[in-house]
Amino acid sequence: MLSISTYGLFNTVLSNAKDIQKQEAQASIQESTGLVGTSFADYGNKSRQLLTLQNELTSAQAQSTNTATASDRSQATYSALGNMITLLTSLKSSISAAMSGTSSSTLNSLGSSTMDDLASQANTQLNGRYLFAGSQTDQPAVDLTTYKTTTASATTADTSYYQGDSQLASVRISDTSSVSYGVTGDNSAIEEALRAAKLVSQATTNPVDTTALTAAFDLASSAISDLSNLQASVSVTSGRLTDAQNNQTSYISLLSDAASNIKDVDSAQAVAKVSQLDTQLQASYSALSTVMKIRLTDYL
Repeated sequence: MLSISTYGLFNTVLSNAKDIQKQEAQASIQESTGLVGTSFADYGNKSRQLLTLQNELTSAQAQSTNTATASDRSQATYSALGNMITLLTSLKSSISAAMSGTSSSTLNSLGSSTMDDLASQANTQLNGRYLFAGSQTDQPAVDLTTYKTTTASATTADTSYYQGDSQLASVRISDTSSVSYGVTGDNSAIEEALRAAKLVSQATTNPVDTTALTAAFDLASSAISDLSNLQASVSVTSGRLTDAQNNQTSYISLLSDAASNIKDVDSAQAVAKVSQLDTQLQASYSALSTVMKIRLTDYL
């Protein structure tokens, strides 16, 4: 039992033990989590700075994800345009062969299949999104059902096959800058490509209609040139998106490091602190036990 004369000493030692116990518990949490605390309140006057950093980090990561998605779509568009160029190059070779009298019997079917293949490229999807349909990304950009039944013109453009709109996609790459990207299926280069193939599919082959095939050849040549220019433009946009991704990655790394400097604890120091506080706590318990045994009469 404590005497009145040792009660004050007991309270002092007990209060000190409780304080050390609290510090030891906090230090143990830091050791196990690697963090200064588990709530913003644990960071004291740095809590506002940490909150600002984490909000900015969340925003930067979202921008980076969106930019990466736009970059993937841009690269897929570039590839589709390249495939269209390949199809038209092959078509031109077949037209030349037919005009020279080498082969014309399969020219119509080749024109029709080339139309289908061009439409397939214009209906390229990425993650369920039609890339050439403008903002109408949930439906194919090109439908040839009616288009194939009408007569092809060597001079008049026809985009009746197109089911999308003229709105290009856009992605915000920073708080102050956005990048528009993409190509719509009614672009003149794609229109020329499809019309060239349509002319071939409808040309008379016996005898060979050299006028129609010459027009198709010239139209295919123009389409190849325009598609190549489109590819170059898409490549420039892809480069901007790649540069933006690199900048975003660097910024995210900077923000993460800044947040870690506030949140993280040195593991070695944390272990040492826990050990030190544990020793102090044991000493406090020992002192508390001693005080509880003290009687004033022992010193009289």
